[in-house]
Amino acid sequence: MTPRGHCEIHASVCWAFRGVFVVTAILVLVAGCARSTPVQEASSNASDAHAVGDSARGATKETLVAESVAPTIDWTKHAPGDIFEAVESAANYQIIGHSTAGRVANATPFEIEASSPVGITASFVAVAPASSSNAASLSEAKTELRKPNASLPSGFVISPNAELFDGAPTRIRHSVDGSEFALVPEGVFTLGANSGPTNAQPVITMTLDAFYIGVTEVRVGQYMDAKKRIAAKGILLSDPTNLVSSPDHPVLGVPWIDAKNYAASIGCELPTESQWEKAARGPGGFVSPWGNSRPLWTELRTIEQIDVVQRHPEDRSMFGVYDLAGNALEWTADLYHDDAFKSLAQVPFERRRNWTGPKSSSGASLRVVKGGDDHWRAFARRGVRMTDKHPQIGFRVVLNLPTK
Repeated sequence: MTPRGHCEIHASVCWAFRGVFVVTAILVLVAGCARSTPVQEASSNASDAHAVGDSARGATKETLVAESVAPTIDWTKHAPGDIFEAVESAANYQIIGHSTAGRVANATPFEIEASSPVGITASFVAVAPASSSNAASLSEAKTELRKPNASLPSGFVISPNAELFDGAPTRIRHSVDGSEFALVPEGVFTLGANSGPTNAQPVITMTLDAFYIGVTEVRVGQYMDAKKRIAAKGILLSDPTNLVSSPDHPVLGVPWIDAKNYAASIGCELPTESQWEKAARGPGGFVSPWGNSRPLWTELRTIEQIDVVQRHPEDRSMFGVYDLAGNALEWTADLYHDDAFKSLAQVPFERRRNWTGPKSSSGASLRVVKGGDDHWRAFARRGVRMTDKHPQIGFRVVLNLPTK
């Protein structure tokens, strides 16, 4: 087994998707691998792990695990108080992407686990700062991560500073309306819950292909520009109920068909309920975009409150998608049925891939609307008539990738 060094840390961690996940906060090493406690050599059957230090009073205890696969990194040199800033660069290491075997040479995987209250597990690749001995390998690694090998549909460009994951950029942008999209990778995830609203029960495990989803809800300025742009094609969008709001305010009060037509005008679609929920909850099925804990707002926020997009950075999922718990309620593509999840639970796992909802709705032309739960729970769902111009309902869009 690979030798391990264990260090306890505490931090307020914001998660964004870079590679797979990249920490966008400073992780302060409050109890590290002390200079007097070197990482031990592993036997053939087990590694000899060392955990030292205490977490700060009242802080959530988390664990930083660094597997010593890179001989250039000496864990015995790190003392309590060392700072790891995991953005583009760090005081001690350069974070350059997701930990994948054989993908980056001379790199060290980091695994970060928060058992309470959030329960996050993620991994990253870090290399020692560039020096005369490793500058070349670091440059090569970064070049490899940024080398595009997947074509984008017409109208989309790779966002500045985007990383690559399995050949796909983690951020793209539409060249017409400026929408920013985040990559949600292919994989298994959990939908629904075993407690709470009965219409969201039970928990369902399924698989989704990779897709891109709008980092924010569609804004008033974008919608009104599109209204003018596509009128010449005979597609008429109705005015939103918040026509006089700031251009950066989510567009509100448009019926489902107008949301669908806006999405189509930029080569996109409305998200399915399963896509929306995976983007909000991650593959592990967090209760809320930030995890399983109560929200820690930096300014007062109520569930009915709708602000300009990205006003509350705490309302961000692990993929870097904003305002999925609060702000506007959001249309999805799916028909709404009270017992949709109960019916889906009877379907074999292999047939649940890319689920697009039930074939009929509980009432006349009801579509699933997500967000706006009283307890900020991302699995909450409701049915709203497609023709309603609800003053709190907006939408965001997705770009579906060709299936493999």
